[in-house]
Amino acid sequence: MKATFFSLVLTSFIIAGCSEKNPTEPHDHDDHDPVTTLEAVLTPQSGDTETRSILIRDTTLVAVRPMTEPDTLRLKIGAVYAGVINLYDESKSPRVSLNAEIDEEAASHRFEYTVAGGIGTRISIGNLNTDPNAAVYGRTFTLTVTGGAPATGTLRIQVFHYDDGNKSGVPETDRDVLLPVALVN
Repeated sequence: MKATFFSLVLTSFIIAGCSEKNPTEPHDHDDHDPVTTLEAVLTPQSGDTETRSILIRDTTLVAVRPMTEPDTLRLKIGAVYAGVINLYDESKSPRVSLNAEIDEEAASHRFEYTVAGGIGTRISIGNLNTDPNAAVYGRTFTLTVTGGAPATGTLRIQVFHYDDGNKSGVPETDRDVLLPVALVN
């Protein structure tokens, strides 16, 4: 079962970098640093005292490191977290942060979140930040865990790129990852 889950995670991690020089030109993934690693960092605002984080890597590009660290994102029941997604190229040493480049192109990107499984109704994500045009960007957000019993599920994080620069066209998927999540006491 664990092998099947990690196979699913690996296949959901789409290999592509993201950046654009001119929003009217076709989006070319090959001339930019690849996004090999996505990190979700959740800083407690209430109900918890521990910062929670998880990394997920494209192990076809970063083969000597584990796919996820830790293997599951553990969130405290009843907590509220301020979240941020960090993107890296770990095919280089030292790793290269891609956050400034993605933030600079916020009008061409959108982060989306989907919660599923036994936690589907227990986690809400809101307060997504916006780009300079006041459209949803979503690299930062608020995550709220409601009360109840411990449970498990997944958090899907998708990073979309819009060639038109105004998020009205059909996006390309830059990243699509599935993170294992456990709600704990």
